[in-house]
Formats: sequence, C-alpha cells, structure tokens
Amino acid sequence: MRFIALGLLLVQPLPVTAAGQRFISKYFFDADKTEMRLVDFKFASERNGMAAGAIIDGKRVEPTLVITRDSGEHWKLQSLKDVLPGKDVPLSLFFVSDMQGWMVTEKALWFTGDFGSSWKKTGDLPKGILKVWFLTTDHGWAIGSKKQVLESKDGGKTWTAVPAAAEPPGAPLTTTYG
Repeated sequence: MRFIALGLLLVQPLPVTAAGQRFISKYFFDADKTEMRLVDFKFASERNGMAAGAIIDGKRVEPTLVITRDSGEHWKLQSLKDVLPGKDVPLSLFFVSDMQGWMVTEKALWFTGDFGSSWKKTGDLPKGILKVWFLTTDHGWAIGSKKQVLESKDGGKTWTAVPAAAEPPGAPLTTTYG
C-alpha cells in the first residue's frame, strides 16, 4: 500500500482505470490561520506509519506527529509539546522494527519502543545532525552538516566521529551528508 503526502493531505492511490489515476483522501488537516509542516514520513511496517513535523500558529510552534496503526485507514494527530522541550521540533525519523525507532530533533535524539506512544531522550546530538540510521537498537550512525558522520554503539547515548567522513575533498562548512 503506497501513500502520498500532498501538503497536509494524505492520499492513497487507487488502481489506474480507463479514466486515469484516482485518489482517496485519508487525512486532512485544516485549522484556521494554522499550518502543519511535515518534515519526514516513514512506514515502520505495513501497518505502522508516522509523519513528523510541527503545527505553526503565528509564533507558536507545536511539535507534532501524525500516526496510523492500520495501514493508513485512519490517522491520529499526536502533540509532542509535553515531550520535547521549548521549540525543539522533529527533523527526521528512523525505525529499526515495527515498534522501535528514533526521532532526530534540532537538539536531541529520542527513542520509542512502542511506535510513538512514548518517547525517551537517549542523548544530545551535535548541532547540525539531520538523520540517523541504526543496524540494531544499539549500533547506528548519524549524519549531517559540516561533514559530520558519527557512530554509536550504545543506542545513541554517546557518539564517536567517523574519521573517513573528513577525507573527501570539499570544505566542511559547505558539505552536508544526507
């Protein structure tokens, strides 16, 4: 099952007919003078999908998730304002299994073992880290600006620089790994 995010409308493509491609609306966010900005969208399994971002209402920024646990049939808005401090907002998501995953924010790395029902801060990340990728719940890597590639062997609690990341030519100030 494939979903497409069009702005703040999640749609599911139907089989192509003689009239062409058709879509079914699955989630629509509509609030007066408010916008939702989604920055990442992942399915951890066929059933569990999550989009991360923030709801912006004037100067108020509320970190937010949109979650499905039934293959996209229904989506639930989940605020992170009680989890993330200040105006810390999600940057990216990564899942190593159906339930276990990480959320990178501007200031920290967060872990969930229950597909977003609860989050626990695993550690701080250096400024400029944009994404993580984990092979297991312990062993993973983080990448970002200024030629940063880091490795963790304790689930993201501590990080060590990968020296090979600095070797390719190019100025660190203008090189971002993605």
